[in-house]
Amino acid sequence: MTFIPVTIKGQSIEVDTEIEELTFKELNLKEAHLEEFLRKNIGQLFGDQESLLMVGQQVVDVEGSRSDLVAVDGDGCLVLLEIKRDLLDIKSRSETLESQAIRYAASLAKIKDPRDLVEKMFGSYIAKHKDEDPYKSKLGALSEYELANRELNTFLKQNNIGSGFNKKQRIILVSSEFDAITLSSSAWLIRNGVDLSCYELRPMRMNGKHVIEFAKIMPVEKDEDFFIDIHSSSQESVGVEEKTDRVKRRSLPRMAALFEWKILKSGDKMEIKNFKESDAVVVDCKTVEFKGKQISFNDWGQTVTGWSSICIYEWAILKSAGKTLHEIRAEKMQALEKLAKAA
Repeated sequence: MTFIPVTIKGQSIEVDTEIEELTFKELNLKEAHLEEFLRKNIGQLFGDQESLLMVGQQVVDVEGSRSDLVAVDGDGCLVLLEIKRDLLDIKSRSETLESQAIRYAASLAKIKDPRDLVEKMFGSYIAKHKDEDPYKSKLGALSEYELANRELNTFLKQNNIGSGFNKKQRIILVSSEFDAITLSSSAWLIRNGVDLSCYELRPMRMNGKHVIEFAKIMPVEKDEDFFIDIHSSSQESVGVEEKTDRVKRRSLPRMAALFEWKILKSGDKMEIKNFKESDAVVVDCKTVEFKGKQISFNDWGQTVTGWSSICIYEWAILKSAGKTLHEIRAEKMQALEKLAKAA
């Protein structure tokens, strides 16, 4: 991912200025600052393709070691987010970053049910951040642990997670730069079935303003991951949902495409699935009007649910169709696939 500041004059595009690459060290920012940035902005950083509920910060295991952040995803998996400021911090550790993360993830595997998660970390997480939204407005009659239990169970119920809670753990490593050994070890772990991702978080300055670049560098996507599957005639009876689930999430069309196809348009009324008083009106491909304010689709979903991050396509319902955006675009993708086969 590369940012190039430009000035557009008529039909001419001109480079505005050079991008100045910075380091967190020279900005006097420490790992704890990056952890807070990631915690508070996880929804914006990971986009609209994933539902995440932040449940833990600086979680201490039985050996006294601390993991940075822990979340629950839309599949009920616990997600460990381990952060390092830069290459020097990674190399100066006596234990490698990926080994440390595996050890922490192994301790998360011992959490067998939601009550255990509330007792071991989520209750204390809410107690630590009780003055922040959405907890501030919800605490009162409920204690921090009671609220944690309600929030977690609501998240699991809304994502249809029953007995599948924490059957698998995920690892996300974040740093401004990774060394070759960490990347090599991570690639081997990924190839052998460990659900691990590496993201670079880089500071820079453009036109006098600071900018953070957040980019996934591992696992590397293959060209085939972006292709629409072509099914044989014997598979025609396969349902829309099952067929489109074979298409990688990252290859599915986004809001702009839904507008281009006239599936979605300004003025359409929407709601968040299973949440009352969530009605919003579509403004454009980036914005909805909710309770008199214009906010992004993601912010709308996060405000309504109280989750750290949300896959808006799975949860936003177009009221005129009575279907989620994911269901609608799945039907569109199936129609396009049939056209491609008939051509």
